[in-house]
Order: sequence, then C-alpha cells, then structure tokens
Amino acid sequence: MFEAAQLEHFIREGTSWAAARHALWHESGHTLSDEVLGRFGQYFAPSTLRRIRLVAIPSIPNPDFYSKLASLGIRTPLDFTVMAGLTLVDTVFIATERADLSTAGLERLLFHETVHVV
Repeated sequence: MFEAAQLEHFIREGTSWAAARHALWHESGHTLSDEVLGRFGQYFAPSTLRRIRLVAIPSIPNPDFYSKLASLGIRTPLDFTVMAGLTLVDTVFIATERADLSTAGLERLLFHETVHVV
C-alpha cells in the first residue's frame, strides 16, 4: 500500500508525464478529416472535434517512473503498452501495433477516445 507521500509523488510524476507527452505531440498531430468531422458532428460539439489531434505511434510507452514502482514492489497501475489508444487532454495516440487499423476499427477507437476528450 502507498504511503501518502508516495502517492502524492507518483500522482505528480504521472501528471508530469502526461503533460510532457501532450506538449511534445499535440502540435504535430493530425486534425480529423472532414469525413470524420461530418460523421461525428451529430454526437460531439464542433469545437471539441476541431481541438483533437491524432498521433500514430507503434506502441504507447509506459511512464519512466514505472520502474521505480517495480523496485518498490508496487504493481503497475495501467500497462499502456497493451492499449490501442490513449487520450491526453485533446491528443489521441493510436498504437499502430495494437489498434484495428481498418476504417471501421479506427472509427470505433476514435469515437471512444473522443469521449475522453469531452
């Protein structure tokens, strides 16, 4: 079990990791296509859809501080390496090694990740 100080430390580490990944990749991400904007427009606000950036990467890495957790005998809370997608604020990471890359598969994943943007 975490002590309060450890928990606060790892919350700061996780927040810092997420903010750094978002800052690093958001501007270079791709906007949604007009086709996707049209189909998703009946479910999500246009302003939300326009903010989203897509980033394709082979796999989603675990945060560096996970090795510290392991050294303390603490189980990894979430294994990002097995995820097909991850949303950090308004940047959607698609793990090309995990995701169903068919048109329908990507649309399902993107819809799911858009809910996280909201």
